[in-house]
Amino acid sequence: MITNGGMFDPDYSPHGLLVCNHKVYKGLDTRTAKNANFYLQPNGVFFIEGGKYAVLSTKAFHEKYPDLKDKSPDFATQSGPMLVINDSINSNFTNGSQNMNIRSGVGILPNGNPVFIICQGINFYDFATLFKDKFGCRSALFLDGAISEMFVGPQEEQKLGDYSFGPMITVLPLK
Repeated sequence: MITNGGMFDPDYSPHGLLVCNHKVYKGLDTRTAKNANFYLQPNGVFFIEGGKYAVLSTKAFHEKYPDLKDKSPDFATQSGPMLVINDSINSNFTNGSQNMNIRSGVGILPNGNPVFIICQGINFYDFATLFKDKFGCRSALFLDGAISEMFVGPQEEQKLGDYSFGPMITVLPLK
């Protein structure tokens, strides 16, 4: 599986934190600008540390890693908004909202594994509800919106989008 690993700028560089193999490619963005999904609060970070997956708000992640030069996770990508926070749907979302779009995200299952979901024609509230109620995720993060992409294969050979990826998350089968 390959999917957008968070929002990206026009040159396909990450918008917000990107860490791969402990190397920081772009730093944590703690601004709270208006009128952009990335900055809808709280935004957050999906990361892997020592083989464990997690989603934290940007604030909580910054408290855990105050100086990424001294200590960083194995992998991290920042995006926003948080969909599910401590088993609650983000209070900024409206049930019944007509803001329908394609959306992709990642949540942490009760067993600690991540689940990646992409849906067409869904609002933030219903997307968050899917993670919380259908999959039991206590935390979940929106990764990308209108231009979300996902490829699942080669067995399934399924495709959503035209493969315009910026930062990517790839899941490979264990051999």
